[in-house]
Amino acid sequence: GGGGGSASHSSHSHHHHHHHNIQGRRLSSSPSKGPRRGANSSPPPTLRSTLLAVLYVATILSCGYLTAVTGRRLSAKESRLSQMKNDYHVLHHKVRETQAALQAANQINHDLEDRSKQLARTNDNLQKEVERMMAKAREDDGSIGDSGGSGGSGDGSSQSALDISPALLLGNEGGDETLAGLQSEEITQLLIRRQDAMRGRIGTLQTKIQEISRREAEERFGKGPHRVEVQVDFNAGVSTAGRKDVGVFLIELAPLTQMPHSVHLFLQMVAHKLWDDTVFLHTTHHVLQAAPIEFTTGQSKRNDFTDARLDQLSFQEYSDEYPHVKYTIGFGGRPGGPDFYISTQDNSKYHGPGGQGHHDLHEEADPCFGLVVEGQKIVDRMHRRSIATVGRDGAAWDGKDVPITSIVSMRVLE
Repeated sequence: GGGGGSASHSSHSHHHHHHHNIQGRRLSSSPSKGPRRGANSSPPPTLRSTLLAVLYVATILSCGYLTAVTGRRLSAKESRLSQMKNDYHVLHHKVRETQAALQAANQINHDLEDRSKQLARTNDNLQKEVERMMAKAREDDGSIGDSGGSGGSGDGSSQSALDISPALLLGNEGGDETLAGLQSEEITQLLIRRQDAMRGRIGTLQTKIQEISRREAEERFGKGPHRVEVQVDFNAGVSTAGRKDVGVFLIELAPLTQMPHSVHLFLQMVAHKLWDDTVFLHTTHHVLQAAPIEFTTGQSKRNDFTDARLDQLSFQEYSDEYPHVKYTIGFGGRPGGPDFYISTQDNSKYHGPGGQGHHDLHEEADPCFGLVVEGQKIVDRMHRRSIATVGRDGAAWDGKDVPITSIVSMRVLE
Protein backbone atom coordinates (compact mmCIF):
# COMPACT_ATOMS: atom_id res chain seq x y z
CA GLY A 1 0.00 0.00 0.00
CA GLY A 2 2.92 2.42 0.75
CA GLY A 3 4.53 1.84 -2.66
CA GLY A 4 1.37 2.70 -4.48
CA GLY A 5 1.10 5.85 -2.53
CA SER A 6 4.61 6.83 -3.38
CA ALA A 7 4.16 6.07 -7.05
CA SER A 8 1.14 8.23 -7.23
CA HIS A 9 2.99 10.93 -5.40
CA SER A 10 5.91 10.77 -7.72
CA SER A 11 3.71 10.89 -10.76
CA HIS A 12 1.92 13.83 -9.31
CA SER A 13 5.10 15.68 -8.54
CA HIS A 14 6.39 14.84 -12.04
CA HIS A 15 3.31 16.26 -13.52
CA HIS A 16 3.67 19.35 -11.41
CA HIS A 17 7.31 19.82 -12.44
CA HIS A 18 6.38 19.51 -16.08
CA HIS A 19 3.85 22.27 -15.66
CA HIS A 20 6.50 24.51 -14.14
CA ASN A 21 8.74 23.88 -17.08
CA ILE A 22 6.11 25.00 -19.50
CA GLN A 23 5.53 28.03 -17.37
CA GLY A 24 9.27 28.73 -17.24
CA ARG A 25 9.62 28.29 -20.99
CA ARG A 26 6.77 30.61 -21.62
CA LEU A 27 8.17 33.13 -19.19
CA SER A 28 11.70 32.92 -20.50
CA SER A 29 10.56 33.23 -24.07
CA SER A 30 8.95 36.65 -23.50
CA PRO A 31 12.10 38.79 -22.92
CA SER A 32 13.88 37.18 -25.86
CA LYS A 33 11.27 38.78 -28.17
CA GLY A 34 12.02 42.36 -27.01
CA PRO A 35 15.43 43.16 -28.55
CA ARG A 36 14.53 41.51 -31.79
CA ARG A 37 11.56 43.91 -32.45
CA GLY A 38 13.45 47.06 -31.34
CA ALA A 39 16.25 46.66 -33.87
CA ASN A 40 14.19 48.26 -36.69
CA SER A 41 11.61 50.47 -34.67
CA SER A 42 11.15 53.87 -32.78
CA PRO A 43 13.76 55.53 -30.53
CA PRO A 44 13.60 55.51 -26.77
CA PRO A 45 10.62 57.38 -25.18
CA THR A 46 12.64 60.47 -24.11
CA LEU A 47 13.90 61.21 -27.65
CA ARG A 48 10.49 60.71 -29.13
CA SER A 49 8.78 63.13 -26.73
CA THR A 50 11.53 65.71 -27.46
CA LEU A 51 10.91 65.44 -31.20
CA LEU A 52 7.19 65.75 -30.66
CA ALA A 53 7.68 68.86 -28.51
CA VAL A 54 9.93 70.46 -31.17
CA LEU A 55 7.37 69.67 -33.88
CA TYR A 56 4.57 71.09 -31.74
CA VAL A 57 6.47 74.35 -31.04
CA ALA A 58 7.36 74.72 -34.72
CA THR A 59 3.72 74.25 -35.70
CA ILE A 60 2.57 76.85 -33.16
CA LEU A 61 5.24 79.33 -34.29
CA SER A 62 4.37 78.94 -37.98
CA CYS A 63 0.65 79.26 -37.19
CA GLY A 64 1.35 82.41 -35.14
CA TYR A 65 3.44 83.86 -37.96
CA LEU A 66 0.77 83.13 -40.54
CA THR A 67 -1.92 84.60 -38.27
CA ALA A 68 0.14 87.78 -37.72
CA VAL A 69 0.80 88.22 -41.46
CA THR A 70 -2.87 87.64 -42.33
CA GLY A 71 -3.98 89.99 -39.53
CA ARG A 72 -1.65 92.73 -40.80
CA ARG A 73 -2.98 92.32 -44.32
CA LEU A 74 -6.57 92.34 -43.06
CA SER A 75 -6.09 95.45 -40.92
CA ALA A 76 -4.40 97.20 -43.89
CA LYS A 77 -7.39 96.30 -46.05
CA GLU A 78 -9.81 97.42 -43.33
CA SER A 79 -8.09 100.80 -42.92
CA ARG A 80 -8.15 101.22 -46.71
CA LEU A 81 -11.83 100.33 -46.71
CA SER A 82 -12.67 102.78 -43.88
CA GLN A 83 -10.64 105.46 -45.70
CA MET A 84 -12.68 104.77 -48.86
CA LYS A 85 -15.88 104.95 -46.78
CA ASN A 86 -14.83 108.31 -45.32
CA ASP A 87 -13.95 109.60 -48.78
CA TYR A 88 -17.35 108.45 -50.02
CA HIS A 89 -19.18 110.19 -47.14
CA VAL A 90 -17.22 113.42 -47.70
CA LEU A 91 -17.97 113.27 -51.43
CA HIS A 92 -21.66 112.46 -50.78
CA HIS A 93 -21.87 115.41 -48.35
CA LYS A 94 -20.26 117.74 -50.89
CA VAL A 95 -22.69 116.56 -53.60
CA ARG A 96 -25.64 117.20 -51.25
CA GLU A 97 -24.26 120.65 -50.37
CA THR A 98 -23.79 121.48 -54.05
CA GLN A 99 -27.33 120.31 -54.84
CA ALA A 100 -28.73 122.43 -51.98
CA ALA A 101 -26.74 125.47 -53.14
CA LEU A 102 -27.98 124.94 -56.69
CA GLN A 103 -31.58 124.63 -55.49
CA ALA A 104 -31.21 127.81 -53.42
CA ALA A 105 -29.74 129.67 -56.39
CA ASN A 106 -32.58 128.45 -58.64
CA GLN A 107 -35.13 129.52 -56.03
CA ILE A 108 -33.56 132.99 -55.78
CA ASN A 109 -33.60 133.31 -59.57
CA HIS A 110 -37.21 132.15 -59.66
CA ASP A 111 -38.21 134.63 -56.92
CA LEU A 112 -36.38 137.46 -58.64
CA GLU A 113 -38.02 136.64 -61.97
CA ASP A 114 -41.45 136.66 -60.27
CA ARG A 115 -40.63 139.93 -58.57
CA SER A 116 -39.44 141.44 -61.86
CA LYS A 117 -42.72 140.42 -63.52
CA GLN A 118 -44.70 142.00 -60.66
CA LEU A 119 -42.66 145.18 -60.87
CA ALA A 120 -43.08 145.26 -64.65
CA ARG A 121 -46.87 144.94 -64.23
CA THR A 122 -46.90 147.70 -61.57
CA ASN A 123 -44.74 149.85 -63.84
CA ASP A 124 -47.17 149.38 -66.76
CA ASN A 125 -50.17 150.22 -64.57
CA LEU A 126 -48.49 153.32 -63.18
CA GLN A 127 -47.47 154.53 -66.64
CA LYS A 128 -51.06 154.09 -67.88
CA GLU A 129 -52.35 155.93 -64.80
CA VAL A 130 -49.90 158.80 -65.30
CA GLU A 131 -50.82 159.03 -69.00
CA ARG A 132 -54.52 159.11 -68.07
CA MET A 133 -53.98 161.77 -65.40
CA MET A 134 -51.75 163.83 -67.71
CA ALA A 135 -54.41 163.68 -70.42
CA LYS A 136 -57.06 164.70 -67.89
CA ALA A 137 -54.88 167.54 -66.61
CA ARG A 138 -54.29 168.73 -70.20
CA GLU A 139 -58.05 168.74 -70.76
CA ASP A 140 -58.46 170.80 -67.57
CA ASP A 141 -55.94 173.55 -68.30
CA GLY A 142 -53.42 172.47 -70.99
CA SER A 143 -50.54 173.77 -68.88
CA ILE A 144 -48.90 170.54 -67.75
CA GLY A 145 -47.87 169.11 -71.13
CA ASP A 146 -44.27 170.28 -71.22
CA SER A 147 -43.44 169.26 -67.63
CA GLY A 148 -44.23 165.60 -68.37
CA GLY A 149 -40.81 164.85 -69.83
CA SER A 150 -38.90 165.32 -66.59
CA GLY A 151 -40.22 162.11 -65.01
CA GLY A 152 -38.78 159.83 -67.67
CA SER A 153 -35.12 160.74 -67.40
CA GLY A 154 -33.12 158.42 -65.14
CA ASP A 155 -29.37 158.05 -64.84
CA GLY A 156 -27.71 156.17 -67.70
CA SER A 157 -26.87 153.03 -65.76
CA SER A 158 -30.45 152.32 -64.65
CA GLN A 159 -31.61 153.09 -68.16
CA SER A 160 -29.26 150.51 -69.71
CA ALA A 161 -30.22 147.92 -67.08
CA LEU A 162 -33.87 148.37 -68.00
CA ASP A 163 -33.24 148.22 -71.74
CA ILE A 164 -32.45 144.47 -71.58
CA SER A 165 -35.42 142.90 -73.32
CA PRO A 166 -37.96 141.16 -71.07
CA ALA A 167 -37.68 138.17 -73.44
CA LEU A 168 -34.26 137.43 -72.00
CA LEU A 169 -35.68 137.28 -68.48
CA LEU A 170 -38.88 135.46 -69.30
CA GLY A 171 -37.09 132.85 -71.43
CA ASN A 172 -38.81 133.30 -74.81
CA GLU A 173 -37.72 134.61 -78.22
CA GLY A 174 -34.30 132.98 -77.96
CA GLY A 175 -33.82 134.21 -74.42
CA ASP A 176 -32.77 130.74 -73.28
CA GLU A 177 -29.54 130.76 -75.30
CA THR A 178 -28.60 134.12 -73.82
CA LEU A 179 -29.34 132.91 -70.30
CA ALA A 180 -27.47 129.65 -70.86
CA GLY A 181 -24.23 131.58 -71.35
CA LEU A 182 -24.59 133.30 -67.97
CA GLN A 183 -23.69 131.89 -64.57
CA SER A 184 -26.47 131.87 -61.96
CA GLU A 185 -24.55 134.57 -60.05
CA GLU A 186 -24.56 136.80 -63.12
CA ILE A 187 -28.28 136.20 -63.68
CA THR A 188 -28.97 137.13 -60.05
CA GLN A 189 -26.93 140.34 -60.40
CA LEU A 190 -28.72 141.15 -63.66
CA LEU A 191 -32.13 140.66 -62.06
CA ILE A 192 -31.16 142.75 -59.01
CA ARG A 193 -29.96 145.56 -61.31
CA ARG A 194 -33.23 145.39 -63.26
CA GLN A 195 -35.23 145.37 -60.04
CA ASP A 196 -33.37 148.44 -58.72
CA ALA A 197 -33.89 150.23 -62.05
CA MET A 198 -37.59 149.28 -61.97
CA ARG A 199 -37.88 150.58 -58.40
CA GLY A 200 -36.29 153.85 -59.45
CA ARG A 201 -38.70 154.25 -62.34
CA ILE A 202 -41.71 153.30 -60.19
CA GLY A 203 -40.59 155.81 -57.52
CA THR A 204 -40.53 158.55 -60.18
CA LEU A 205 -44.03 157.61 -61.37
CA GLN A 206 -45.40 157.53 -57.81
CA THR A 207 -44.00 161.01 -57.09
CA LYS A 208 -45.55 162.24 -60.34
CA ILE A 209 -48.96 160.76 -59.41
CA GLN A 210 -48.78 162.40 -55.96
CA GLU A 211 -47.95 165.79 -57.52
CA ILE A 212 -50.88 165.56 -59.97
CA SER A 213 -53.26 164.33 -57.20
CA ARG A 214 -52.29 167.18 -54.87
CA ARG A 215 -52.80 169.75 -57.62
CA GLU A 216 -56.18 168.38 -58.65
CA ALA A 217 -57.37 168.12 -55.02
CA GLU A 218 -56.33 171.72 -54.30
CA GLU A 219 -58.01 173.01 -57.48
CA ARG A 220 -61.31 171.26 -56.76
CA PHE A 221 -61.53 171.04 -52.95
CA GLY A 222 -59.10 173.71 -51.71
CA LYS A 223 -55.86 173.33 -49.75
CA GLY A 224 -57.54 171.76 -46.69
CA PRO A 225 -57.80 170.55 -44.02
CA HIS A 226 -60.66 168.63 -45.70
CA ARG A 227 -63.58 167.31 -43.65
CA VAL A 228 -66.18 164.71 -44.55
CA GLU A 229 -69.48 164.27 -42.67
CA VAL A 230 -70.82 160.70 -42.42
CA GLN A 231 -74.46 159.99 -41.49
CA VAL A 232 -75.45 156.46 -40.39
CA ASP A 233 -78.80 154.91 -39.45
CA PHE A 234 -78.76 152.27 -36.70
CA ASN A 235 -82.42 151.38 -37.29
CA ALA A 236 -81.97 150.56 -40.98
CA GLY A 237 -82.79 146.91 -41.50
CA VAL A 238 -84.44 146.69 -38.08
CA SER A 239 -88.25 146.73 -38.06
CA THR A 240 -88.99 150.07 -36.34
CA ALA A 241 -91.97 151.26 -38.39
CA GLY A 242 -89.74 153.58 -40.44
CA ARG A 243 -88.31 155.52 -37.48
CA LYS A 244 -84.68 156.45 -37.97
CA ASP A 245 -81.92 156.31 -35.36
CA VAL A 246 -79.34 158.54 -36.99
CA GLY A 247 -75.77 159.16 -35.87
CA VAL A 248 -73.27 161.60 -37.39
CA PHE A 249 -69.48 161.63 -37.20
CA LEU A 250 -66.80 163.76 -38.83
CA ILE A 251 -63.62 162.61 -40.61
CA GLU A 252 -60.70 165.00 -41.03
CA LEU A 253 -58.48 163.87 -43.91
CA ALA A 254 -54.67 163.76 -43.85
CA PRO A 255 -52.73 166.80 -45.15
CA LEU A 256 -52.21 166.84 -48.93
CA THR A 257 -48.46 167.05 -48.25
CA GLN A 258 -48.53 163.57 -46.67
CA MET A 259 -51.21 161.48 -48.44
CA PRO A 260 -52.27 163.44 -51.57
CA HIS A 261 -53.23 160.48 -53.79
CA SER A 262 -55.44 158.70 -51.19
CA VAL A 263 -57.11 161.92 -49.98
CA HIS A 264 -57.84 162.99 -53.56
CA LEU A 265 -59.42 159.60 -54.44
CA PHE A 266 -61.60 159.61 -51.28
CA LEU A 267 -62.78 163.22 -51.85
CA GLN A 268 -63.72 162.28 -55.43
CA MET A 269 -65.68 159.20 -54.24
CA VAL A 270 -67.63 161.32 -51.73
CA ALA A 271 -68.23 164.18 -54.20
CA HIS A 272 -69.65 161.66 -56.73
CA LYS A 273 -72.02 160.38 -53.94
CA LEU A 274 -70.73 156.83 -54.48
CA TRP A 275 -70.88 156.06 -50.74
CA ASP A 276 -74.50 157.19 -50.25
CA ASP A 277 -76.91 154.34 -49.37
CA THR A 278 -74.12 151.83 -48.65
CA VAL A 279 -73.20 149.88 -45.49
CA PHE A 280 -70.73 149.30 -42.69
CA LEU A 281 -70.23 145.54 -42.11
CA HIS A 282 -69.98 144.10 -38.60
CA THR A 283 -68.00 140.97 -39.51
CA THR A 284 -64.74 141.61 -37.59
CA HIS A 285 -63.82 143.20 -34.27
CA HIS A 286 -60.70 145.29 -35.06
CA VAL A 287 -62.13 147.46 -37.88
CA LEU A 288 -65.49 148.74 -39.17
CA GLN A 289 -65.45 148.06 -42.91
CA ALA A 290 -67.42 150.24 -45.34
CA ALA A 291 -68.47 148.10 -48.32
CA PRO A 292 -69.77 149.26 -51.74
CA ILE A 293 -73.08 147.41 -51.30
CA GLU A 294 -76.35 149.27 -51.88
CA PHE A 295 -78.35 149.09 -48.66
CA THR A 296 -81.84 149.29 -50.20
CA THR A 297 -81.28 146.52 -52.79
CA GLY A 298 -78.34 144.50 -51.38
CA GLN A 299 -76.64 144.74 -54.81
CA SER A 300 -72.94 145.50 -55.28
CA LYS A 301 -72.04 149.07 -56.28
CA ARG A 302 -68.50 148.20 -57.40
CA ASN A 303 -69.36 148.82 -61.06
CA ASP A 304 -70.41 152.39 -60.18
CA PHE A 305 -66.96 153.01 -58.71
CA THR A 306 -65.25 151.35 -61.71
CA ASP A 307 -67.32 153.25 -64.26
CA ALA A 308 -66.37 156.53 -62.56
CA ARG A 309 -62.71 155.31 -62.55
CA LEU A 310 -62.64 155.89 -58.81
CA ASP A 311 -62.36 152.27 -57.68
CA GLN A 312 -58.64 151.95 -56.82
CA LEU A 313 -55.44 153.77 -55.96
CA SER A 314 -52.60 153.62 -58.51
CA PHE A 315 -50.19 152.42 -55.79
CA GLN A 316 -50.07 151.70 -52.05
CA GLU A 317 -49.41 155.20 -50.75
CA TYR A 318 -48.23 155.30 -47.11
CA SER A 319 -46.68 157.83 -44.73
CA ASP A 320 -44.90 156.90 -41.48
CA GLU A 321 -46.24 160.18 -40.06
CA TYR A 322 -49.82 158.89 -40.44
CA PRO A 323 -50.00 155.35 -38.87
CA HIS A 324 -53.14 153.23 -38.35
CA VAL A 325 -54.01 154.26 -34.77
CA LYS A 326 -57.53 154.01 -33.27
CA TYR A 327 -60.27 155.97 -35.15
CA THR A 328 -58.11 156.37 -38.32
CA ILE A 329 -59.44 155.68 -41.84
CA GLY A 330 -57.64 153.31 -44.22
CA PHE A 331 -58.14 151.76 -47.68
CA GLY A 332 -58.34 147.95 -47.81
CA GLY A 333 -57.14 145.75 -50.68
CA ARG A 334 -54.19 145.70 -53.11
CA PRO A 335 -54.09 148.22 -54.60
CA GLY A 336 -56.31 150.00 -52.07
CA GLY A 337 -59.97 150.78 -52.75
CA PRO A 338 -62.83 151.19 -53.00
CA ASP A 339 -63.50 149.59 -49.56
CA PHE A 340 -62.30 151.64 -46.60
CA TYR A 341 -62.33 150.95 -42.88
CA ILE A 342 -62.24 152.71 -39.49
CA SER A 343 -59.74 151.20 -37.02
CA THR A 344 -61.43 150.41 -33.69
CA GLN A 345 -58.04 149.73 -32.07
CA ASP A 346 -54.36 150.53 -32.78
CA ASN A 347 -53.73 148.63 -36.04
CA SER A 348 -50.37 150.24 -36.91
CA LYS A 349 -48.64 146.84 -36.65
CA TYR A 350 -51.16 144.76 -38.64
CA HIS A 351 -51.98 147.30 -41.35
CA GLY A 352 -48.63 149.12 -41.45
CA PRO A 353 -45.55 148.12 -43.53
CA GLY A 354 -45.04 144.33 -43.57
CA GLY A 355 -48.19 143.67 -41.54
CA GLN A 356 -50.12 142.00 -44.39
CA GLY A 357 -47.90 138.99 -45.15
CA HIS A 358 -50.44 137.27 -47.45
CA HIS A 359 -49.91 139.87 -50.22
CA ASP A 360 -47.19 139.45 -52.89
CA LEU A 361 -45.46 142.72 -52.00
CA HIS A 362 -45.90 142.14 -48.28
CA GLU A 363 -43.61 145.04 -47.28
CA GLU A 364 -46.29 147.47 -48.49
CA ALA A 365 -48.86 148.97 -46.11
CA ASP A 366 -52.54 149.89 -46.28
CA PRO A 367 -52.93 153.64 -46.98
CA CYS A 368 -54.04 155.54 -43.85
CA PHE A 369 -55.53 158.94 -44.76
CA GLY A 370 -58.06 160.27 -42.21
CA LEU A 371 -59.16 160.45 -38.57
CA VAL A 372 -62.57 160.60 -36.87
CA VAL A 373 -62.35 163.92 -34.99
CA GLU A 374 -66.02 164.31 -33.93
CA GLY A 375 -68.74 161.78 -33.07
CA GLN A 376 -66.35 159.05 -31.85
CA LYS A 377 -69.22 157.80 -29.64
CA ILE A 378 -71.09 156.84 -32.83
CA VAL A 379 -68.06 154.76 -33.94
CA ASP A 380 -67.94 153.17 -30.44
CA ARG A 381 -71.62 152.28 -30.72
CA MET A 382 -71.04 150.61 -34.10
CA HIS A 383 -68.06 148.75 -32.62
CA ARG A 384 -70.25 147.43 -29.77
CA ARG A 385 -72.61 146.08 -32.44
CA SER A 386 -69.64 144.26 -34.02
CA ILE A 387 -68.55 142.73 -30.71
CA ALA A 388 -72.14 141.60 -29.99
CA THR A 389 -72.05 139.74 -33.31
CA VAL A 390 -68.53 138.36 -33.69
CA GLY A 391 -67.18 138.35 -30.12
CA ARG A 392 -63.98 140.01 -28.93
CA ASP A 393 -61.76 137.51 -30.78
CA GLY A 394 -63.86 137.52 -33.96
CA ALA A 395 -64.81 133.84 -33.57
CA ALA A 396 -68.49 134.07 -32.64
CA TRP A 397 -69.98 135.10 -36.00
CA ASP A 398 -71.64 132.15 -37.77
CA GLY A 399 -70.88 133.64 -41.22
CA LYS A 400 -74.53 133.55 -42.34
CA ASP A 401 -76.45 136.78 -41.75
CA VAL A 402 -74.07 139.72 -42.20
CA PRO A 403 -74.93 142.37 -39.59
CA ILE A 404 -74.82 145.92 -41.04
CA THR A 405 -75.28 149.60 -40.23
CA SER A 406 -76.57 151.75 -43.08
CA ILE A 407 -74.51 154.68 -44.42
CA VAL A 408 -77.25 157.20 -45.27
CA SER A 409 -74.93 159.78 -46.86
CA MET A 410 -71.43 161.23 -46.94
CA ARG A 411 -70.55 164.79 -47.95
CA VAL A 412 -67.48 167.01 -48.17
CA LEU A 413 -67.87 170.02 -45.85
CA GLU A 414 -66.99 173.40 -47.37
